[in-house]
Amino acid sequence: MSGKRTHALHTALGLAAGGALLFLAVRSADPGKLWERLTGVDPRFFVPFFFLIMALLAAFFWLKAVRWSRLLRPLAPLRANDVLPSLMIGFMANNLLPAHLGEFVRMYVLAAQRGLSNAAVLSTIVLERLMDFLAIVAVFAVTLQFVPLSPELAGLRAVGAVVGAATLVLFACFAAFVWRTAWALRAADRFLAAALRPAVGALIFLPRERRRGLRARLHARLYGLLQAGVPGLFSLRDPRQFAAMLGMTLLIWSLNGLMLYLAAVSFTPAEFPSLLAAFFLFSVCALGITLPSAPGYIGTTQFCFVIALQPFGVDREVALAGSFYALFLGIVPVTLAGLFFTARLGLKLRTLKEEATKAAESGRASP
Repeated sequence: MSGKRTHALHTALGLAAGGALLFLAVRSADPGKLWERLTGVDPRFFVPFFFLIMALLAAFFWLKAVRWSRLLRPLAPLRANDVLPSLMIGFMANNLLPAHLGEFVRMYVLAAQRGLSNAAVLSTIVLERLMDFLAIVAVFAVTLQFVPLSPELAGLRAVGAVVGAATLVLFACFAAFVWRTAWALRAADRFLAAALRPAVGALIFLPRERRRGLRARLHARLYGLLQAGVPGLFSLRDPRQFAAMLGMTLLIWSLNGLMLYLAAVSFTPAEFPSLLAAFFLFSVCALGITLPSAPGYIGTTQFCFVIALQPFGVDREVALAGSFYALFLGIVPVTLAGLFFTARLGLKLRTLKEEATKAAESGRASP
């Protein structure tokens, strides 16, 4: 499939998913009540919360820049100030482009600006995302045990326990990948070969040769993704640095949870539940946006707010009002900052899109 067709397919899939989730989120809402929630805010709470959210948003991206600069230290002695423009341009691209192309955009910008290898920069992003995923899933598994679920949904606690156990296994695999890299790569190679054979073999509607080719491509792509993370491991092999990175990751996502909490509580400060709801909300939203999404995560954000806050007794209209506000806060300031750095570096959006699409379609980053 050509790059243009694949890009069009990703775009269509993301738009369809976003549209469907938005419909599910708003279909039972009372439009009048929603409008009342959106327009009837109390400025005594709304205005200070807005400035607090802006401060948390700045701290969120600054800490992400600090963490990324530390992961990049084996490649170049970069500081947070050096990587912040690339980071913001990447997040801007995630708001404007489908298929999570922002990660490839920031890879391209930093590599081009600093004369680094695309593959080496991508390896640090892979590690960053892996740490994020482990932290998010861990928070989801823990908070799910305390969410006030209805009797019909109480079985989800067992699901959370299984997810938590799986997270511990993944963390052990991640630790092995950091300190026993060669052994971990050999084990991953054998595991992929064993797991993909029955998985792809189940696609009996495909001819045998097509299945064999698909299995080989999937194996090469997944194994290549693990190999891409190897250059970034050197910054994590110091136990103190490893612990600092994990602590920073938890702090980053705690700030994200507080931002989402304040976005929702801005509309009903007297009625909103405890901080438990904030951390459960952020974990659901963070997991939700890993799926195919519309640009800016429109639809996905609304659906995740509704399903995450429903067990806490939050009205659908309140959840939707908070989700639209959070969407505004995640799109407008971030996109403006990204556009500012794009102009400052003399870059063009079309070039960023083309380079990111090329890297994504190739399944790897060329040096």
